[in-house]
Amino acid sequence: MYRAVALLLLTSLVVGCQSRSTPAGPSSERPVAGVVAGAVPQAMTGETIPWSCLVASLDRSVFGIFSSARVPCPTPAIGGLSILTGAAAFVPTSALNLTSSVSGSTVALFWSAPTSSDPASSYIVEAGSASGRADLASFDTGSPATTLTVPDVPPGTYFVRVRSRNSAGVGAPSNETVLSVGGGGSCGSVPNPPTTLSASASGATVTLSWATPASGCPPAAYFIEAGSSPGLIDLASFSTGNPLTTFSADGVGNGVYFVRVRSLTPAGKSAASNEATLIVGSTTDRGCLGAPTGLSGSFTGNTISVTWQPGAGAPSSYVVEVGRASGASDVSVADTGNLLRIFSITVPTGTYYFRVKAKSGCGTSVASNEVTVTTTNPTNPPTSPSPPPPPLPSPPPPGPVSLTGTWNGTGNDSQGGTTVTWVLTQAGTTVSGTVRTQAANPSDGSCSSCHRNKSGTFSATIAGTTLTMRMFFAAGGSGDPTPACSATLTGTASPIASDSFTTVYSGADTCEGAFNSGILTMARRP
Repeated sequence: MYRAVALLLLTSLVVGCQSRSTPAGPSSERPVAGVVAGAVPQAMTGETIPWSCLVASLDRSVFGIFSSARVPCPTPAIGGLSILTGAAAFVPTSALNLTSSVSGSTVALFWSAPTSSDPASSYIVEAGSASGRADLASFDTGSPATTLTVPDVPPGTYFVRVRSRNSAGVGAPSNETVLSVGGGGSCGSVPNPPTTLSASASGATVTLSWATPASGCPPAAYFIEAGSSPGLIDLASFSTGNPLTTFSADGVGNGVYFVRVRSLTPAGKSAASNEATLIVGSTTDRGCLGAPTGLSGSFTGNTISVTWQPGAGAPSSYVVEVGRASGASDVSVADTGNLLRIFSITVPTGTYYFRVKAKSGCGTSVASNEVTVTTTNPTNPPTSPSPPPPPLPSPPPPGPVSLTGTWNGTGNDSQGGTTVTWVLTQAGTTVSGTVRTQAANPSDGSCSSCHRNKSGTFSATIAGTTLTMRMFFAAGGSGDPTPACSATLTGTASPIASDSFTTVYSGADTCEGAFNSGILTMARRP
C-alpha cells in the first residue's frame, strides 16, 4: 500500500511539473513504460530529417573512405523527455503498421510503436532500391516519435522499412511500404551509364565529376563504386542520393583508388561508367614502389607495343592502362602478371594513351609518364596478291680474309658492357658459328643483363672487306640467369682484317626493348 501511494505521489509531482512547461498530449495518448504518463515531449509528435542526412548516415555506417563527404547532421533532440527506468532488458519487437505519403519531394512515414514490454527509444529507417535492401538510406531517428518527415527526396521508387531500437538492441524490420517520388516509376527502363568520369585529389580531398547519359531515362541519383584494383568494389559502394554530377569527399586515406559511377532510376542500376584512377598522397606515402620510367611505344599495323624501365622497389607485375583520352583507361586495364617490361595490344585505327604502374603486395605505384600512339592502318586492310619476291643477288666474290677460328672481344651499347667470344667457320662468303656473351660481373642476374649472359648463334656474309653479321640469343638455356629474355643483334664491320676488326651494331631485347650505339671490337685468339 505504501509503495502504491508513493508511486502515485511521484507521478502526480512529475506530471504537475511538466504540465507547467509542456503542453499536455492528447487524452488518448498511451503511456509508455519508462516515460512519465501525460508528459510526452513535443519531439514525440514527429521528426523532420533531410534526405541528405539519411544518405550521409548510410555512408558513415557502411562505407569507409568517403565518410566525411557530407555535412554533419544533428541528432534530433528529445525535448523534455523523462526516463525513469535504466537499461532495457529485452530487444523491442517490430514496429507496426508502417504507411507512407508523398507530397512533391517530401515523404512522410507513419507507424505504431512495438507492443513489447521494453519500449523503443528510437527507430532506424531503411530505404532501398529493391525489396529488402537498405542501399539508399539507413538512419537512426534518435527519437521515440512514430512519424518522420523527409524533404528533398530525389525522384524514384523506394522500398522502406522501420526497425525499433533500444539499449538492448535492434528489432526485426516492420512491414515494408513502397513509395514513388516525382513520378519515379514512369520511366520503365534501366538508365544508360554516365560518361567522361574524372577524378582528382588535393591533399586528402577527393573530387569526382561526370556527365549525365546522353539518352535514356534521366538518373534520379548515382551510385559510386571504388576498389583497390581495376573492377573491384572493395573500398566503397553507395548512392549519392541526388542527381548532381559531382561528388567531393574529405579525409580520404592515401592510396590508389579505381572509381566508377552508375546511373540510378527506379527501374534499376546502369552499367558502369569509364573507370577513373584516383591517386591520393605521394608514392612515398603509399609504400614501397616507385613509378616505372621511360615508357615508349611503337606500332605495326594495328598492334601497339610499349616498353618501359623499372622504378624503385620490387614489383611483382605491372598494370598497363590504355585509353582514348589522356588519363582515361576505357580501352584496357591489364595486369601483366610478370616482370617483363613489354606489352602489346591490337586496336582499331586511332589515337591511344598508355600509362604503366608497378604492382606488388604493398600496393600499386603512381603512373609512369603517359605515351601517345596513333595507328594509321585499318583493322582489316583490303588484301591483294603479294608481289613476287625479287631475285636473289649473285653471290659476291670470295673475301680476301678467312674468319675461321676463335675470336675474343668486348662490346658496349646503351645497355652497358660485355665480353664476347666467337667460334666461327667460313665457307666462301658465308660465316657461321656460335657466340657467348658474359657480363663484367658474372653473377649479375638482373634483367638489365639479359643479353649479356647468354649463348647464341652467329651468321654473317662477306662482300669484299665488309662483314654483315647477325647474332641471336634464344630464351632459356642451361645456366641462363634470365631465361625469359631473348635478344637479336645486327651490325656491319668494314674493313675487316685477318686478325682484328670493329663492328657497329644495334638490336632489341624482349626484356629491355631496343638498344643501340653498340661498338664491338674483336681480335683473333692466337
